[in-house]
Amino acid sequence: MLKTRAVSLGGDIRNTYNMRNIYIQTVSDDESSSEVVRWLNYYGHTDCLIEINDFYDIESVKLLVSDNDVIVDFNQHTVSEKDKYWYRRGMLNFFTQCKSEYPSVNTYLWNKHVAPVKTFLESLNFTSNINCASDNFLEKMNVLYNCKHLGINIPATLVTSSKSDLEEFAKKFGKIITKSTVAPLGNAIINGKEYRFSSSTVLLNDYKIAKLPASFVPSLFQEYIEKKYEIRSFFLDDKIYSMAIFSQNNKKTQVDFRNYDSDNPNRNVPYKLPLWYEKKLLKLYRQLKLTSGSADIIVTPDYQYVFLEVNPIGQFGWLSRNCNYHLEKTIADYLLK
Repeated sequence: MLKTRAVSLGGDIRNTYNMRNIYIQTVSDDESSSEVVRWLNYYGHTDCLIEINDFYDIESVKLLVSDNDVIVDFNQHTVSEKDKYWYRRGMLNFFTQCKSEYPSVNTYLWNKHVAPVKTFLESLNFTSNINCASDNFLEKMNVLYNCKHLGINIPATLVTSSKSDLEEFAKKFGKIITKSTVAPLGNAIINGKEYRFSSSTVLLNDYKIAKLPASFVPSLFQEYIEKKYEIRSFFLDDKIYSMAIFSQNNKKTQVDFRNYDSDNPNRNVPYKLPLWYEKKLLKLYRQLKLTSGSADIIVTPDYQYVFLEVNPIGQFGWLSRNCNYHLEKTIADYLLK
């Protein structure tokens, strides 16, 4: 669903911001998106604020690349390189009505015509954008590979389809975990229905490994890192906002703080990463061509920083609230500046 909001004027705000169209692609129940929209309304953005919600069908498309501009037109709605676009969540569905009675023709048309356009649109990230849809498919192994070459500590990581490889890995490192090879949050359409799904980190033991077949789909495994506390770190516009999470004393959140304990919540406090470490993280994000995201980091009992992963579409609302960072205002300011 595409929704246009008429927004009221707000004092002298027009003199503060260079007004452009602002596009927000998200899902309709995402509270962080709604909070950013409330800030934009408060500021009195005079042009259209356009929200693209949930699973949005693309029926027509036009791309124009010239010396002066890059313009994307979908469903007769034009997005220019001079506009602001924040990809938060959601999916674009392409040409769902164009179906031949011959499956082989559909496959050919998709592979040769539709798929390249879809890939281009999902990976398009104008200079002023925040994220793009292809960030959903950021591969953890690629992230860890870049960390290794930047001198950022990471857990030993194995991707394998072999039980014997896994057993050897477990013997070497003792405690190991498994988790998704891509972002833990995702969207999918299955049998015509829209689904959102997530996965968490799981601690493996000898019993669980013994129950596995001799071969399985390629899966990701890591050494388990003992922690003093964890850090959730949000970045945008070369600035980093971090929070320490004291999850180690709660059995429910020891392995993964995302296994929230509502009855006994973790203590969360503002945290400042060392400057040298922030510089390394920002260099990593530039290499990965990320404009924003949320990273998970472990601080070990001997105060070593171990980078786990970065999720470009990660949650930041609770970090904003717990630490009084007002990140929703920061995002609104970025979209307007």
